[in-house]
Amino acid sequence: MAQRTLHVSLPHSATPDQIRDAVQAWLMRQAKRIFTERLDHFSPRLSVQWRKFSLSSAGTLGAAPVPTALSV
Repeated sequence: MAQRTLHVSLPHSATPDQIRDAVQAWLMRQAKRIFTERLDHFSPRLSVQWRKFSLSSAGTLGAAPVPTALSV
């Protein structure tokens, strides 16, 4: 399996909490982008319109919160 790396712009002195927060922010941006693409793709096929959605990071995976809920 190919190894993938996420590069985040943080100072070398960044704390684990700062690294976690930066990675979580990146994950949320990616999730919002993907959900928007999916909503745009499927809503016309279902004859519905979506106005807004929100993601929640209420769940955790290890020590880092991950998006777990979609409200449309």
